[in-house]
Amino acid sequence: MTTEIHTNIDTVREHILVLKNDGAVMADIARESGVSASRLSQFLSGTYRGNSQIVADALAAWLDNCNTERNSLPVMPEFVETPTVKNIWGAFQYAQLTQSIAVVYGNPGLSKTTARDRFVASRPNVWTFTVSRSSVKVAGCLYAIAQAIGVKEPQVYRPDFLYRQVRDELKGKKGLIIVDEADRLGYETLEELRILQEESQVGLVLIGNHRVYKRLTGNQSRDVDFARLFSRIAKRVVIETATQADIDAIADACGLDKDARQVINWIARQPGALRMVFYSLQLASTKALAMSEALTTSHIIAAIKDLGCEYKG
Repeated sequence: MTTEIHTNIDTVREHILVLKNDGAVMADIARESGVSASRLSQFLSGTYRGNSQIVADALAAWLDNCNTERNSLPVMPEFVETPTVKNIWGAFQYAQLTQSIAVVYGNPGLSKTTARDRFVASRPNVWTFTVSRSSVKVAGCLYAIAQAIGVKEPQVYRPDFLYRQVRDELKGKKGLIIVDEADRLGYETLEELRILQEESQVGLVLIGNHRVYKRLTGNQSRDVDFARLFSRIAKRVVIETATQADIDAIADACGLDKDARQVINWIARQPGALRMVFYSLQLASTKALAMSEALTTSHIIAAIKDLGCEYKG
């Protein structure tokens, strides 16, 4: 025999109303809890005619997850504005202001995607998408852009119509399109992007690993067939390794002592670079919090081991 434990409806309602009065966004709560916005509104006002117990249970589970996250996850900086991030932003700004093409490429884990996300979130008329297997070809790439810029009823089965829809939507906005993992794109799709950028007069930034630049230059042969592509690269940013200034900026933001800084310096020189630094610090801080201890190098080294890497500093 099983016993079902139901949440007190009034208690849950009071908790959510307190959060609302404190400035919580109801749309966010609805999305994260799986309760529709209209149902949540009716539940809070006491006018919901459906099964309020089901709504209360869903909201109680959401509240419990929030409490668990708050009590078990350490406070880590969401974002650190490193010198490399500023350098990447400079390429974004240049491409947008001059309505030209820029390329940002290098090894993984060096803030390229993080810089992109922050820039897109803080600027108007800046759109982005990440190339996947479905968007490698011309039609898929155009559809991804159409979704990003808000084209209504994109003609996905008519690439010629879709191209004109995207071009016309972009014209006059002096915007910027940032394509992440552009190293996946072939010559035909890159050519389509070049023409789109030129006709719509927007900036275009291609982000990826070293292959993206090789593709743009015909494997660095600079063959005449690729001249239309590589001759239009107005700015290039190459990121090979994490700089000491990047590592110091993260260490400062996290308040690390001298010994901990030595460990993350070592981590930043491994594959994954700054991404692994962040993952290691997050996991180490979680371990320290669970043990009610201050973060030390032993926590960081243990975290590195959990992530499959043996510290050899």
